[in-house]
Amino acid sequence: MTMTFIKGMDNSILDEIEMIGGPYKENVQSANALQMMKNNGVNAIRLRICHDPEGGLYNLERTLLMAKRIKALNMHFLLDFHYSDRWTDPADQWRPMAWELHDLVNDKVFNYTYFVLTKLKEQDTLPVMVQIGSEINPGMLWNDGMVIGEFDTDVQWEKFTTTVKSGVAATKLVDSSIQIIVHIDRDLN
Repeated sequence: MTMTFIKGMDNSILDEIEMIGGPYKENVQSANALQMMKNNGVNAIRLRICHDPEGGLYNLERTLLMAKRIKALNMHFLLDFHYSDRWTDPADQWRPMAWELHDLVNDKVFNYTYFVLTKLKEQDTLPVMVQIGSEINPGMLWNDGMVIGEFDTDVQWEKFTTTVKSGVAATKLVDSSIQIIVHIDRDLN
């Protein structure tokens, strides 16, 4: 696929809406939501993934299923790692509960990223882009990678950047052609 301009949508909750019966219609006719988006110029779909989310929303199983649907339509797939059990943003960057007692957060990030991407590769649905964290200007995987307030120190910044680099390294090990996204939520000036 050659791409000159990405016109994408985050469809992380699409399958949930479908499971509760939410209809998608085009010209009053029921329609496949992804096909409808593609028909209207969308060429890329982003999905977020959480480690062990409550209710299974954004988990690996659902991500694998949605990735198949995206690739079946020959659309670009972008995967957004939240590295948490829930949505992450500048006010909420807590590590997954399963990692709470582990000091080797960078190893966890590397191994988890590698595991997820390997599963996607096994079903031939690798993303073209991977986002390492979501809205990470305050850092990620708090308190280890927090870089705001009293945690705005050289030591903390080193921890944070090493964590991001762990996710990048795992991604590139699975497939060096995957592009990397670093997501900040606003202009930092």
